[in-house]
Amino acid sequence: MPGTHVVDYTHVFDVASFRRNYLRPALRASGLPEMRFHDLRHTYASLMLSRELDRKSHEVSRWMGHAFRVTTDTIYSHLYVNDYATHVHRFDAFGADAL
Repeated sequence: MPGTHVVDYTHVFDVASFRRNYLRPALRASGLPEMRFHDLRHTYASLMLSRELDRKSHEVSRWMGHAFRVTTDTIYSHLYVNDYATHVHRFDAFGADAL
């Protein structure tokens, strides 16, 4: 909608307009420090991946707009929750056999 600040999802997202008309006023009203729009993307990805969303579904990559899952994996792989219980059990079993 020309002449308004309404977000129109039928057009390419205007980050500068969003930052100027929504993000900065919201940060000021909340007493939060300035941040970039990209910081919101990182926060979003961090929250989604920390909740153990299924990486094989490519959902987070798709939602982030990444063309390839490897992009998401490369940037955010340190956030994936890992279960090392099997490895610990195998190591413990190895140590018991050595005694």
